[in-house]
Amino acid sequence: MAVKSPADVVTFPASGAAWNKVASQSGVAGVDPAAESERLRTLLEKQPSCLVRVGTDGTLLAVNDAALSLIGAQQLAQVLGTSLVDRFRGEAVNLWADFVHRVSSSGSGSVECEINDLDGTCRAVLLLGVALPNHPDGLGSLLVSVRDVSAARRLETSLQAEEGRRRSIQAALDDATAELRQLRAQIEEAAAEKHQLREALDAAVSHRQQMTSSVATSLGEEESRRRSIQAALDEATGDLQQLRAQLEEAEVEKRQLHAALDAAVGQRQQMASSVATSLQEEESRHRSTQAALHEVTANMRQLRAQLEEAEVEKRQLHAALDAAAIKHHQVASSVTTSLQEEESQRQSIQVALDDATANVQQLLAQSEQVTVENRQLHAALDAAIAQRQQVASSLAKLTRALSIAVDATSVTQQVLERQALK
Repeated sequence: MAVKSPADVVTFPASGAAWNKVASQSGVAGVDPAAESERLRTLLEKQPSCLVRVGTDGTLLAVNDAALSLIGAQQLAQVLGTSLVDRFRGEAVNLWADFVHRVSSSGSGSVECEINDLDGTCRAVLLLGVALPNHPDGLGSLLVSVRDVSAARRLETSLQAEEGRRRSIQAALDDATAELRQLRAQIEEAAAEKHQLREALDAAVSHRQQMTSSVATSLGEEESRRRSIQAALDEATGDLQQLRAQLEEAEVEKRQLHAALDAAVGQRQQMASSVATSLQEEESRHRSTQAALHEVTANMRQLRAQLEEAEVEKRQLHAALDAAAIKHHQVASSVTTSLQEEESQRQSIQVALDDATANVQQLLAQSEQVTVENRQLHAALDAAIAQRQQVASSLAKLTRALSIAVDATSVTQQVLERQALK
């Protein structure tokens, strides 16, 4: 189809002859065609709705002021004779033929697409078309109402984004709730473990008290045994001291006897010398000397008997001293064995007491660790509760924003419906 120049293309009002033709066909009488044509021209050009007359091939044949503003043109010459389809974006170009077919066959139709204005700005529009089969200029065309739905699109996109944010917040809230439940379960497990540790600690304290009582009893018994052993040792020491005193007395007597024997030997030697001299010098005194010698011999025998008795007594004293030493050694060995057994029992008791003390300290450390873990869990629970409160506050704000958006959408839909009715 040939496109007319802008000067030849008429806008929405037809010529006076065409109007008279329409008026005569509709049976309207007493109407000034020129005035009505001018009134119709002004009404169509100045109304707020965007109206364009488009050829079936997409050529713009007429545009009112609102449509010029939507396209971004200052004058009709900028858009008349250009193709509206060339301003479609993406796959919308393929929708034009179907839109023209539906409008031509059913008398009206609509399609939503995106177009570029003269500045290159993309706008989402809704095209509502009405077929113009019998136009006076004979060109096949459509009367199209163009509605800018960019705000509605942006609002819908914003609502979808808000819905996505709401779902993500809900998911985060669900995760926080699940984590809170896990924390509560962990706290309950920690409380149960703390209770078990407390019972174990009480059992350990009771066991330690029992062991302390048993150790005290054992120490008392060992102290009593040590005292009895010490008494026996003191008694044996007293007997040993007495034996030592008796031995010293026997030693003194032995020394005295040795001194007497030495004196007797010396006296015998002196007497033997005197006798020899007397025998050589005085034969006459032989008998008297013999008698004296016999006397000295008797005295020597007596001294020898006394010496033998002293030797027997010395042997008896040595035997008594050896028996006392053996007894002292046996008592000392028994005391040493008892002391070693007592030391071994004391060491075993000390080891058991140290083990019990270590167990109690370990249980106390575990109890302190459980207390620290409980504090950490409480802190994490408080943080989770605070996070949940923040999420709840964000949800409340989001709910208010969604409510405002829904209200704005409702108002926009009402405005669009009113414009559609107009």
